[in-house]
Amino acid sequence: MKKLLCAALCCALLLSFAAGESAYEQIGMASTLEEITLLFGEGEPVGEYLAFGDALCAFYESGRLTAKSLSYEDVREKAAMTQADFVKVRDFREGALLSELTDILGPGTEILRMNLSDEDNAGQRMLLAWQNESGGVLEALFELDAGEWILFAIGEIA
Repeated sequence: MKKLLCAALCCALLLSFAAGESAYEQIGMASTLEEITLLFGEGEPVGEYLAFGDALCAFYESGRLTAKSLSYEDVREKAAMTQADFVKVRDFREGALLSELTDILGPGTEILRMNLSDEDNAGQRMLLAWQNESGGVLEALFELDAGEWILFAIGEIA
């Protein structure tokens, strides 16, 4: 009973601080299915994921969150607008820093974050998206545990 009361109190505090934030923003990567369910109620199954508001979540068998993604029909609904020309960043490759990219494009919109636990690829990853005035979208995947560098080359969606 104490654990349930403590969890309910923590949730109430989180909700009071998180007023106005989306479900995606409120769900931390250390969250469990139980904690997220306390905050948002039962998730709606969407394939192998559970939907909580604007967030699609995947869990390890233990109930710990493995990945969260923004829910959208077209990434352009969520991608941050930029006035920068994507040509300026096409030559960025693996190893470029997040700050180098955001200095040119501005802050991107985080559309995915995941925890990987296998030995060869363990760590946290983040996918950011930007949109230019012509409707092109640029996405970049970052490795966060070793200094926020680009893990894979940037891709542009026409």
